[in-house]
Amino acid sequence: MTGYKAANDGTAAVVTWDSPQWPVATITARGVLIYNRSKGNAAIYVGDLGRDVTSTNGPFKLSMPPLTATEALIWIG
Repeated sequence: MTGYKAANDGTAAVVTWDSPQWPVATITARGVLIYNRSKGNAAIYVGDLGRDVTSTNGPFKLSMPPLTATEALIWIG
């Protein structure tokens, strides 16, 4: 993951990253696991995409939500 961003939105602290993309991939994913390799692969975020997301020999991109207290992947507040 690249493009780590943290901000305050009202009384909440929020975190997001750039949307990851694999240019040519064949993938079917139902969930997401973001982990910190430098911290013993500790999980940072585990999420359900709500449906299977598929690419076949093409781009596979996960769109990160906006950096707001109501939509960010991670928020404290």
